Amino acid sequence: MTLLQDFIYEDPKQQIWTASVGSAVDGASIPPIFWSLIGGPFEGRYRNASVVHDTECTPPYKHDWRDVHRMFYFACRAGGVPEAEAKLMFAAVYQFGPRWTWKAVRPPKKKTVSPLYDTLRMKALLRKNPDVSLKTIEGFTHELLINEVSDDEVEQERRIYQQSLMSKNRGRR
Repeated sequence: MTLLQDFIYEDPKQQIWTASVGSAVDGASIPPIFWSLIGGPFEGRYRNASVVHDTECTPPYKHDWRDVHRMFYFACRAGGVPEAEAKLMFAAVYQFGPRWTWKAVRPPKKKTVSPLYDTLRMKALLRKNPDVSLKTIEGFTHELLINEVSDDEVEQERRIYQQSLMSKNRGRR
């Protein structure tokens, strides 16, 4: 998608984020592996947040990757995304989204075994503790998630996820 005009988002700290006219947006804020879990890149209440996030994740970088991912969360909330869903999307982009060197500081390497299963673990953890802070989400690691979420809880989330996929597929017939 190409923007026909500037799109501006003002975050809770009154920082202005601009997706400029002519910017190409591909919905990369929502990696394809998560489309069936969250939705496609050009649908849903998070679409506008995705537009600004996409442009901020494209060189030349104007902000630290951590700030860009936090902005995505707040833009999702401003767009009407429920808090738990916005936290899950934030966790996914923070853990699996793009990272870049900022002011000569290299980002930490991503450590994960399975983005889908770690996301299901995050979803189970958020279901148990919906008040978890963004700072805590930023500290999620595969090891922490394994310690906090049982295999049974992950299996329950996987079943819910599969039922959702089957329901969506029936609706497409």
